[in-house]
Amino acid sequence: MNARTSEPQVAQSVWKMLDPPILEEQLPTVRRDLLGMIATSFGAGLILMASRLLAFRHANGYPSSGWIIDTFWGLAYAGLVMGVLLRPRDGVLLLRVSVLVVVLEACFGVLRLVFGVDPRGASLLVGVQVAHAAGALLLPWTPLRALLAASGAFVVTMVGVIAVPPAYLGRFGFLAVGALVVIPGLAISILRNWRDQAREMVEFFRTRYLEVRQELVDARLIHEAAFPPTRDSGAVRFSYAYEPMRQIGGDYLHAHVCPGQNGPEEALSIAILDVTGHGIPAALTVNRLHGELVRLYAENPYMAPGAALRALNRYVFLTLSDHSVFVTGIVFRVDPTTSTLEFASAGHPPAFLQSSAGVIEELGATSIVLGALDPTEYEPAPVQRRFMPGDSIIAYTDGAMDTRSRTGERLEVAGLRRIVEGGLGDKSQRWPESIMRAIHQFRHGPSADDVLIVEAYRIPVPAHLDTAGSPATRAAALQTGVGESGERVG
Repeated sequence: MNARTSEPQVAQSVWKMLDPPILEEQLPTVRRDLLGMIATSFGAGLILMASRLLAFRHANGYPSSGWIIDTFWGLAYAGLVMGVLLRPRDGVLLLRVSVLVVVLEACFGVLRLVFGVDPRGASLLVGVQVAHAAGALLLPWTPLRALLAASGAFVVTMVGVIAVPPAYLGRFGFLAVGALVVIPGLAISILRNWRDQAREMVEFFRTRYLEVRQELVDARLIHEAAFPPTRDSGAVRFSYAYEPMRQIGGDYLHAHVCPGQNGPEEALSIAILDVTGHGIPAALTVNRLHGELVRLYAENPYMAPGAALRALNRYVFLTLSDHSVFVTGIVFRVDPTTSTLEFASAGHPPAFLQSSAGVIEELGATSIVLGALDPTEYEPAPVQRRFMPGDSIIAYTDGAMDTRSRTGERLEVAGLRRIVEGGLGDKSQRWPESIMRAIHQFRHGPSADDVLIVEAYRIPVPAHLDTAGSPATRAAALQTGVGESGERVG
C-alpha cells in the first residue's frame, strides 16, 4: 500500500474517532437532541443577558454595542435552528453544528469582553460551559469531539484575552478558569462513551453467544446424526444412551450389520470410541473417525474387530497423534449363526459380558490406545467368547466410571458392575437407560466427561421353541421376535 492510498484511510480513521456512525433511523433523535442543546444554550444566554441589563441599570444604560452583539447572537441562533429544521440527512453534519454552537458562544463572549459589555468575561465562561456540557450530555459526542469543541472555544478565548485582559482574573487566570469550565463536558462525554461502549460490548457478546449457541445446536444435530439408530429387530440387537458433557462431545458409536457366517441371520459389529479431550475439538475428531469407519466397513463388510482396530490405529497414528490426540476404543462382532463374540479393546474400560444365567465376565483391554504405536508395532490381539441367546455385552466410556458422588467418591468399574449385578429395576428398559439413571442418582453436580453406554444382546429363545421347535422355526423366531404361539420373544 502506497502513501497516497494510506492517507485517505488515516483521515477516515480520524473522522471515525470524531464522529460515531449514525444510522438513518437515528437522525430524528440526533436532530431533536441538537435542538435541545441549542435551546439550552440560548436559554442560558437569555439569563446572562438579563443579568447584564440589571448590571447596567444604574449606569448610563445598556451599551449600544451590547444591543448589536446580542442581536447578532440571537440571529445566529435563529439561523442554527433553521438549518437544523431543514432536516439535513447527514448525521455527521448535525454533530459538527453542535461544535459550532460552542464556538459561537465563545466568539460572542469574546466580543462582549472586547467591547466592554462584559468586562469580567462571565458571559463567555458560563455560555461556553453550558453549551459544551449540554452538547456532551444530549448528543453522541465522543471524547475527541468534546475536546475539539473545547479546543475551538479555547482558541477563540485566547485571542480575545490577548486583545483585552479580563477584569479581576487577568489573562492567565482567565485562561486557567476557561480550561476548567470545559471539564464537566469532557467528563460527561468520557462517561457516556464508556457506557455506550460497555453496552455495545454486552450486546455484541450476547449476540455472539446466541450465534455460537445456535451453531453448537446445529453442530450437535450433525454430530448425533453420525450415531446409528438403535436396532430392535433381528437375532442380535443393541441400544445405547449418550450424554455429552457439553453440547457436543468426543464419544462415538458405530454399528454395522452384515450376513452371518453360517446362516441367514445377520451379524452385528459395534465400534465404541472415546477421543481425548472434550467439546468441539473432540467432536471434530469424532467426525473424522466416523468417516474412516464408514469407509472401512464399506470396503470390507466382514471386517473383524482386530482388523478394524489395526486400521483405526494406523489412521490415528498418521493423522492425529502429532496433535496429541489419541483414542480408546472397543470393537466387537456378534454372529448369531456361530454364537460367537469376537472383540478387541484398545485401552478401553472393561466391558461386561453377562450370560443369560446372570454370570458376568469383565472383558479388559487387549491392546494399547489407538495412535500410541507405529502401525508396524501395533497388535490388537482379538479374543473370542461364546455368545448365546439371552447373553448381553455392556460397554461404556470412561465418563461413566469417572462419575463422582457428593463425597467425591468415583463410581469406577466396580460400581458399574454392582449396578449390573443388581439386575434391571425396570424390565421395560435395557441396560443403557438403567445404568444412566443409576449414574444420575449417584452423581453430584455437573458431569465431568461424556458418558456413552451401549448394550448388544441376543434375544432369549423360549423354552418351547428350544425343545420342540425346528431349527428353521427357531431361526424365524429369533429373526422376527415372534414364536409359534404368537407370543413376543425377548
